[in-house]
Amino acid sequence: MQKNKYRVFLDTNTLISGIFFSGNEEKLIALSEQGKLTLVVSDFVLEELVDVAERFGVPPEISRDFLLETDLEVVYWKEYQNRIDESKNLIRDEKDVPILAAVLASKPDYLITGDKDFHTTKIKNMIQIIRTLELLKLID
Repeated sequence: MQKNKYRVFLDTNTLISGIFFSGNEEKLIALSEQGKLTLVVSDFVLEELVDVAERFGVPPEISRDFLLETDLEVVYWKEYQNRIDESKNLIRDEKDVPILAAVLASKPDYLITGDKDFHTTKIKNMIQIIRTLELLKLID
């Protein structure tokens, strides 16, 4: 049984899966609502979420309302901007740079992402990357 509440950084795809689809990511959000873990995201992830939700036909105010009702720890630009250059040297895809910078600055227990660009030896030596199902098993 888990003694300490984990801080878990979610990338945009993981957060979208948890909000709009049923499955393990949805269970993760439910566990955070039960106080069993803390979900960490960046302001950049939240902006991407609203953009993607709009492409799904979800009005932006619905996405924003959901986010206001969900207990998320948000990492803001001013907290991770000093990790941007370092992140540029670690990850191939430029759009992932601000997410990696926020992860490095916030120092979560785990990063959950399905993005293969994060799954490099250099990044894994700095951050514990875990699949949603693996984390759910840890919490049980």
